[in-house]
Amino acid sequence: MIDDLFLDKPSTYEKYDSLGMRTHLDNIVSMAKDAWENNKTFKLPEEYKKADSIVVMGMGGSAISGNLIEGLVREKCKRPISVFRQYDLPAFVNENTLVSFSSYSGNTEETLSALNQALGSPCMKLVFTSGGKMMDIAKTNGVPYIENKYKSPPRAAVPHSMFALLRVLSNLGYIDCTSDEVEEVLEKAEAYRKTVEVAVPTSKNPVKQLALKLAGKVIVVYGAEFMYFPAMRLKSQINENSKNWAFCAEIPEVDHIDVQEYPHPKEFKKTLSVVMFKSDLNNPRIQKRFDITEAILGNEKIDTHVIEFNKGSKLMQLMRSMIFGDYLSFYIAETNHEEPILNEIINYVKSEMGDY
Repeated sequence: MIDDLFLDKPSTYEKYDSLGMRTHLDNIVSMAKDAWENNKTFKLPEEYKKADSIVVMGMGGSAISGNLIEGLVREKCKRPISVFRQYDLPAFVNENTLVSFSSYSGNTEETLSALNQALGSPCMKLVFTSGGKMMDIAKTNGVPYIENKYKSPPRAAVPHSMFALLRVLSNLGYIDCTSDEVEEVLEKAEAYRKTVEVAVPTSKNPVKQLALKLAGKVIVVYGAEFMYFPAMRLKSQINENSKNWAFCAEIPEVDHIDVQEYPHPKEFKKTLSVVMFKSDLNNPRIQKRFDITEAILGNEKIDTHVIEFNKGSKLMQLMRSMIFGDYLSFYIAETNHEEPILNEIINYVKSEMGDY
């Protein structure tokens, strides 16, 4: 049984975060700031400004940054951004496609496979990595690369890869994102982060409060439009950090399919919690769908928590939702008595796959 003060005790983190995931969470904003500032003068060949589409190849935490940027700039960037979690390059990739290969470790076999294919393609190539085989390939073949020197599990380094990609797209002129805007967002994001960090007691910390309510539950996360991608991020963070069942679905699709599943099995509903990521920037019809869906969940007596990110620009709301979700998954890990950094089963799969 988890008591209300469990997440306020230093002994909790000494026992269940001995490897220090907390430090990486505390660095979310500084990591983003470093990526934005350090790549201010990063130059790519002139032809990279002429791409008619942008593709991000990656897996896990190395891919979600592409999704977050896709959601952020979808209405402004006139080049489509697509994220692929596959071994093979999409067939449409050609000399007019800018392809970003993102692997924090540099040894992700799916992304390495796609990069090796791209070496024989005229597409414009760009690598994001901290080292490994991918770094070697980039150096040997003259592929431009951005090195992430922050040492952490790949999923904890997402703020760096997200803001590095944002800076690249800004430098190329594909999106209009000024330093003043980014700096203001990150300043406010850091102020927000300090309201949910470990030092803030549960009585004043909404993320700790929600983590205690979600303890022992199967978690479903709903998001819509650009906020669907932070919902995806939260789902994956709960899986990896918390070692907990979690799923994600997108509104309005939820209202065309998922709402019909709520009645059964009746016993399962007792173990289920739904978390909704809402934004005042969502389409008004989407906002109405959130309200209707919440009411249906209530009628079915399914535990539901609506988190509203209603202040500031899309970028500000993305940062707040990522901070909220990353700390939430961390606190759930503690209630599960799990080390957030450890990923023993994922590592087992990698060992079974063998060298690529």
